[in-house]
Amino acid sequence: MQGRKDAWTIFNEWKAKVPGFENSYYIMSGPYIGVRDTRRIVGLNVLTLEDLQKTTRHDDAVATGCWFLDIHPPEVSVDKPFTGSGFQPAPYDISYRTLVPQQVSNLLVAGRCHSASSEASASSRVTATAMALGEAAGCAAALAMKTKSEVGTIDGVKVRETLSKQNAGPFGEA
Repeated sequence: MQGRKDAWTIFNEWKAKVPGFENSYYIMSGPYIGVRDTRRIVGLNVLTLEDLQKTTRHDDAVATGCWFLDIHPPEVSVDKPFTGSGFQPAPYDISYRTLVPQQVSNLLVAGRCHSASSEASASSRVTATAMALGEAAGCAAALAMKTKSEVGTIDGVKVRETLSKQNAGPFGEA
């Protein structure tokens, strides 16, 4: 309840004091604070637990994940601390194709809602990885604008190469 009050307080302050924010509106907040496993797209590729276990390599890797599988129970619990089980994967590739939805054209989805199984997203949803996926999506969007094509048709290998020239992208070689 306090989190929702704080969100409204911040919203009202920004609306009153931040230029460009005066016409904004508050739609809703999430029903629960701290929900970690949320909606994800089904992309041209789905990052899976097996990919993390086997450190599957992808020519079109645009980011590297490496966070512990932070799996929490699906039900709300106030009387038990973390009870999940997971493992620490070696650094693994995240394919550009996990950003490209199967059924929506000219859209990229980065961050914690990229195409990943529930288990794999327990690692890939963390902030640093989400930022890398966002950078890759922005890079792909720029390439699409430059070539006057849709983002879903952009070659992920080209995205990876462009990121590499900017000292960004995946940690290791595919």
